Amino acid sequence: PSPNTPAPNTPAPRISPNLTERHLKELQASGLTDETIELAGIYSVTDPSAAVQLLNWHSPSGEVVPAMAFPFASQAGVVDYHRLKPDCPRHSRGEDVKYESPVGVPNRPYFPSRHRSELAKTEIPLFITEGEKKALCADQYGFCTVGLTGAFGWKQKGRDALLPELHDLPWRGRDVYIVFDSDAKDNPQVRAAERKLALVLQRHGAVVKILRIPPAADRSQKVGLDDFMLAHGLAEFRTLVDSAVAPGDSDTDAAPSASSLDPATTVQQFLEQDSTDGQPHLRYRNGDWYAWNAGGDKLVSEDPVKLRYTRHLNSLSTNVTTGVVESHKLQLRALAELRDVETTPAWLGEPLVPGNPRDLLVCRNGLVNLPSVVAGRGIIYPHTPRLFGATPLEFDFDPNAPRPDRWFQFLDEVFGDDFQSKRLLQLWFGYMLTSDTSYQKMMVMIGPKRSGKGTIAGVLRALLGSTNVCGPTLASLATDFGLAPLLGKRLAIIPDARLGSFTGIGGMVERLLAITGGDLLSVNRKHREAVDVQLLTKLMLHSNEIPRLRDASTALASRMLLIQLNRSFIDHEDLSLGHQLREELAGILLWAASGWQSLQEGERFVESSTAAALRAQVVASMSPVQQFLDEMCLFAPTATASHDELYNAYRAFQQLEGCEHTVVKAEFGRLLHAAVPGLTDTQTRATGRRRFYVGVMLRPRPGTGAGCQ
Repeated sequence: PSPNTPAPNTPAPRISPNLTERHLKELQASGLTDETIELAGIYSVTDPSAAVQLLNWHSPSGEVVPAMAFPFASQAGVVDYHRLKPDCPRHSRGEDVKYESPVGVPNRPYFPSRHRSELAKTEIPLFITEGEKKALCADQYGFCTVGLTGAFGWKQKGRDALLPELHDLPWRGRDVYIVFDSDAKDNPQVRAAERKLALVLQRHGAVVKILRIPPAADRSQKVGLDDFMLAHGLAEFRTLVDSAVAPGDSDTDAAPSASSLDPATTVQQFLEQDSTDGQPHLRYRNGDWYAWNAGGDKLVSEDPVKLRYTRHLNSLSTNVTTGVVESHKLQLRALAELRDVETTPAWLGEPLVPGNPRDLLVCRNGLVNLPSVVAGRGIIYPHTPRLFGATPLEFDFDPNAPRPDRWFQFLDEVFGDDFQSKRLLQLWFGYMLTSDTSYQKMMVMIGPKRSGKGTIAGVLRALLGSTNVCGPTLASLATDFGLAPLLGKRLAIIPDARLGSFTGIGGMVERLLAITGGDLLSVNRKHREAVDVQLLTKLMLHSNEIPRLRDASTALASRMLLIQLNRSFIDHEDLSLGHQLREELAGILLWAASGWQSLQEGERFVESSTAAALRAQVVASMSPVQQFLDEMCLFAPTATASHDELYNAYRAFQQLEGCEHTVVKAEFGRLLHAAVPGLTDTQTRATGRRRFYVGVMLRPRPGTGAGCQ
């Protein structure tokens, strides 16, 4: 009987009612019998929500259904993985995605059911082919077979090692036939996958042979195992089995010269061999390379990228020269480039997690949507490179994390009953969890040595992860390349902010204002092109003393959130405190998430009343003119004061405060206009040559204060 005809006296198998007529005909056209289809458990998926569940997507999508579902069973027969073959594949990176695999899950080998029990028997030859239908076809004809999800579907991510399910099979002394499609003979990428697989299997002790499927008359059409069986039958296939050769025994297996490789095809295969969810782990944007790992994208230089690509060329070909590598570099950048990503983090294609990508936490054990955390759900989604520009936290998310009692005890030790400072710190920690910079604030902590400033900064650094935080000095921000370390960072912690005799204070203040204000900045990078970006980096400064910044408008002071720490723990430090607090990061994250939620509900940053005196000192240090105006002047639309009168009063005020140096009259006028928006000058015929300020006047009795220009 033909393969599609049931044996005599054998009842016809029952085809699942969940398999549509179209899908049934497609499977039968591949030479699969009704019995094979039934045993494989293949079914049709027409409900978008069912497809979403199988693929680990977050929301229904009509573009993936209807589709055929292929259940993947383990060697023990347990099904916990499915691949879908949509009727209308979506388009990604210039190609149709013919099969959809679950997001965030490693590839699995496909074990057809008929001969699954023979996988453990080394005396039974094993055939390895591409795809579920081809594996089912070989299994149907009596061959113990493993199906791969692609030519490189046998390997673990990032390394030439067998998938765990394949690694666990017995290989020593076993005859293994690699049966890839007919293009394996001419396609360097498929040949490379074939050679690497053969080498790995030989290391496991297998006796490997390469079985070549002859090409079709039209070489543009690939021929697979199932196509050959359907066209030529079992006897002809056995002839191919008998003619299979060891790897490298055939002249056709000789590696080509690197100069003969097509750059676009070679680069595409290089990117695809290390990819997940249809997205390469290596990406190129704005002149920078990024490597995805553990849920986040790490900035890497071009040299290691070229080294990896050179190794790839070496595995495909001979005569790999620097000139060949350089000739492929432009194609490598072009195919890896993310052209449509304007802000990060961003989804590449359809979002896999609900909500704004800005509100996602990339934890060590998966993606977490921040709004769901505060809502008490805390669903953990699998990592995926389809989320670009995220940097991971370095601990697991635990929605049931215990209360961080040591952290709360530490805050009580530092702040006592100053609830307002504790609350401000909680809101600030919450603000740090996302890339939102809309509040245009920076944190400044001032206190004596060993007062807890460094501990608070260290906990925040540990909470956000080392790749999310940088530590520039205050003076470095005003240098040519001082902004470059802030690129891609969530937070810049500026420790012990002292300036000494630094002369670039004006430029530094301008940059602090631009960063906190979300302005577009040109960032110079060493030996690289400058980039124009809006830095999404928040600033946190801590010091024993108020940094001597100069800003006549006091705009920078208005953006500062001030926390005063008064108690010093010198000679009484708990040397294990840092370790204890790191153990509570999961609980501290929930505490910070509650602060983030309060900000979303409209709560504002409010300083403690204990910081009022500190704020007055900060304003005075930044702008003695502002202090003079606050203490010595009144404001009204019709108020007037002569230039000489106001300037002389300012000089007297400065001398009272013990300042030896003061600004000249013209500079005083500039600072005065910066401090008092809307201030005007007038000169009338009645006053002769005297000039007056309009909008300000001296108080009848001058006060006192502290400040020095």
